Amino acid sequence: MRSQHTGPRFRAFERHLKYIAAVVWLLQLANIPVNLLTANGMSEIVNAATGGQTERVLTAGLRLAVLLICFKLCESVCRIWLERAKSQALHRCKMELYGQFLSNPLSALYSSDSGQSKERLNDDFNAATGKFVSDLPGLGASLASITAYFIFIARLSLPMAVLLTVFALLQIVPPLIVKKFLEQNYTDMRKIEAICTNFIIEAHHGFTVLKLYKLKSWYMEKLARIHKEYVRTVNRSILAGQTENYLDNFLSAILKYGTYAMAGLLALYGAITLDTGVKAIALSGSFFAAVNTAFSSITRFAIVRQAEKRLAEWYGTEEKEDTAEEIPAEPARSSLEPQPEVPSVSLSGVTVSFDGREIFRDMTVHFPARGICLIKGDNGAGKSTLFKLIVGLIPAEREAGDAGQEPGADGRAASPAEQAQRTDGRKAISTVQTHPTDGPAARPAELAQDTGERKAAASAQTHPTDERTARPAEPAQDTDECETAASAKTHPTNRQTARPAEQTQDIDECETAASAQENPSAKPAPSPSGRPQILTAGTDPSRFSEKDFPRRVFYLPQEDAEFEFTPQELYGMIAGLDLPRVQAIAADLELDQTQLDGTKIRELSGGERKKVFLALALALDPLLLLLDEPTNSLDEHSKTVLVHALQKRVKPTFIISHDPIFDAVSDSTYRIEKGEIRLA
Repeated sequence: MRSQHTGPRFRAFERHLKYIAAVVWLLQLANIPVNLLTANGMSEIVNAATGGQTERVLTAGLRLAVLLICFKLCESVCRIWLERAKSQALHRCKMELYGQFLSNPLSALYSSDSGQSKERLNDDFNAATGKFVSDLPGLGASLASITAYFIFIARLSLPMAVLLTVFALLQIVPPLIVKKFLEQNYTDMRKIEAICTNFIIEAHHGFTVLKLYKLKSWYMEKLARIHKEYVRTVNRSILAGQTENYLDNFLSAILKYGTYAMAGLLALYGAITLDTGVKAIALSGSFFAAVNTAFSSITRFAIVRQAEKRLAEWYGTEEKEDTAEEIPAEPARSSLEPQPEVPSVSLSGVTVSFDGREIFRDMTVHFPARGICLIKGDNGAGKSTLFKLIVGLIPAEREAGDAGQEPGADGRAASPAEQAQRTDGRKAISTVQTHPTDGPAARPAELAQDTGERKAAASAQTHPTDERTARPAEPAQDTDECETAASAKTHPTNRQTARPAEQTQDIDECETAASAQENPSAKPAPSPSGRPQILTAGTDPSRFSEKDFPRRVFYLPQEDAEFEFTPQELYGMIAGLDLPRVQAIAADLELDQTQLDGTKIRELSGGERKKVFLALALALDPLLLLLDEPTNSLDEHSKTVLVHALQKRVKPTFIISHDPIFDAVSDSTYRIEKGEIRLA
């Protein structure tokens, strides 16, 4: 992560934890005067004992005991309050991190790794918050303790203070030896634990397939290999940690008994008094512990830096998204509101590949501004990938192999069965162009009765001769801007002369469209910047905000979400949704009140779940509607209801389906085949 993210990277954590850090620091500072008083008390007891003053020994011992008991009681009360406050602050930090994660662009969330996300939300979070609740206060308190103890001992005997400091400096050896190994092992542990998590989640999503296709042995063998690597990584981590512990214990023993010997020798030869030696010995343990804490921060902060670096990736992408959302000049108007003269969706120079195999290569296509677009193609041709590009789940020029595997149809990591079902149709692809071939079949009159608005839009074309030539998917553009395009379209005789993929915005683009209609083989104009570009209703989908879904853009994938709440609860969560309307549509789709109010979505059948989300989509009537295999699991009655509802829409609707029921009602049909997308 670049250095500019260092400042704001964890500002939210600091905001929640700075007071907790201050209290922890003050509590640790309170040990300094207590330890100094303890050293004086021990010295007084020893002097009284050597002088045979029994009463003085008892009095000094009682005073010391009362001091320590009172301090521990007060410390316990403060720590109980501190733990409660720390728990609440950490909860706020956790919620902040969840919100930060969910604020990332759709493409970042879609490509996120489940295992890595878990590690960041747990281990990395603990390391990053530990910096404020323990590491920084501990370091500050240890430096203050070292200074106070050194001054106290130096006032009694400077040589003794210097010798203790030299002894304490030996504790820097273990952190320096293991720092690099602990830092690397932390990263390795997060990676291997993420891999294990992903593999277990994959099995959880596809355990039925594992049984049905007898993949248990394959799964267990692969899990054993992963676990073997996990054990090796754990052993390296344990070795590094234990090495530091052994070195610390070894040095602690040397320092402890070495201090006794040194103080005794200095007292024996008269270099220090017995009183000074006792005070030095009493403080030596706390002095060495403070120095050890300071040196141990070297390894702890190395781990914290790794955790912060990993968490910063979420914050970095969110900052870019926030910047993009500030660009629209008309905040009161949705960024997704389509202009009548702009294509509903436009892709220019887009490349997408999975595991090194190209799905689309330099694809350029412009879809009509309204009407029903039917997308067809063989399994694995890239139909669902096209939808994911349109809504921003996949960015342009994406290499999905970075994520390790192609995502499944529902957006999760693909299961073994899904991976096994991938076809070999994703090969190297040449530049994709939109070449109209044959016009779609005319819609039967009985299925076209509700298309008055689309026909009105079609009548704006110059001299349409029949329904096949009156292109409802291509609304007329402004006369002043598009005279050239209008003249080029005079007296079209069939749909082969029309190119719905070439909608334009200004005069220059209209001229390009006009010439393209005279020469249907011409390639659509590339992105002006020469870089991959996707525009959904005139907006880069990577800039979509939360307000754009689902009211403005509604994407229904093949696999429906299995929520743990009822359809009625789902409808109630959508702000501004017309509840009577959605209930009426659900009733038309033959969903009864028990299914809507008394059954969780997860417990509904596949067809019933599909109806729940179709009712929501139709009730919202979004500016752009994308349906991936919407008739899967639907009965004939529900299919008919869906088709008639879609015919009433003027706004653009994209449908991926092999169901022939859509053939007669689509305004334009595209086919994806061998990496090319063409009008069918």
